[in-house]
Amino acid sequence: ITLGAIAVDALYAQALTSTFAISPLVTVRPTRADFVPLAKALQRFSNWMAVEELDLYNACCHAFMDCIQLGTGALYTPYVHHIRKTAVRRVTDAGPRAQAVPIEDLVVQGGATGDPDRLPWFSIRMWMTQADLNDRRRRRKRDGEMDEDVEERNRDRWDITDFQPCGNVDFVRSAREAMGQTSSNAKTKKLYEVHAVFVQFDYDRDGVDE
Repeated sequence: ITLGAIAVDALYAQALTSTFAISPLVTVRPTRADFVPLAKALQRFSNWMAVEELDLYNACCHAFMDCIQLGTGALYTPYVHHIRKTAVRRVTDAGPRAQAVPIEDLVVQGGATGDPDRLPWFSIRMWMTQADLNDRRRRRKRDGEMDEDVEERNRDRWDITDFQPCGNVDFVRSAREAMGQTSSNAKTKKLYEVHAVFVQFDYDRDGVDE
């Protein structure tokens, strides 16, 4: 066990150092001479985005450990919108943020490849609290509000009427929480298991999956 832990730490440090010791992290190369000004502008934007906006390093700290210990790591970059209410003001943080997806929460079909764009479907499982669901639920129609305005406001919101708390979590998550001494039956009964499913299918019937 000791030798295994030492090997994991060594590989983990090597992976982080090899990836983030290089500057710039992402290199933009123009394919034509007249693209040079655009490439320089995109290079400056990429340098800022990777560090300031995406927070890529902190996400990779978790994903690389999963990759070394479990064999596979995954990153997901959604557009997030956080609101924190304090005694003085409401703090809002919005933008794309890179997140490490626990590999047990990335659901794919058997025999899947490592490229998600080539999969007919895959799912990211999320464990949400009641507050998370309330933030995403559909809003009711206000007095004097037009139906079109309600539909636009609820375009990306969910109908959570039939949502029920989950009974338990999967084996890998249970093992993680048991080893970290953070497991609790009371906490589990307050979680909701939600899947974000990404599907490719021919919705316009032109013979090509979208």
